[in-house]
Amino acid sequence: MEEVNSSSLSIVRNNLAMQGVSKAAQDVICKSWRFGTSKQYDTYIKRWEQYCCRRNVDTVFAFVTDILDFLVELFNMCLKYSALYTARSALS
Repeated sequence: MEEVNSSSLSIVRNNLAMQGVSKAAQDVICKSWRFGTSKQYDTYIKRWEQYCCRRNVDTVFAFVTDILDFLVELFNMCLKYSALYTARSALS
């Protein structure tokens, strides 16, 4: 399976490394992403990074309350629930 290259995927790989996930496990996880998955999650992973930067929140070791506030911020931007579900999945 060919690995998808995207900035969000490199963010995911870096976050996995910060959590102590082995290189082999990172490879398996990253190779499981298809182009559509990467494209769908990319926007929300980047928005999460921006949110964390603005609020001085650790992107990897954030509290549940930070994630909920991020989702509320997206909701307040009048995004549909399907977009919120995608954002939640991207973060998980």
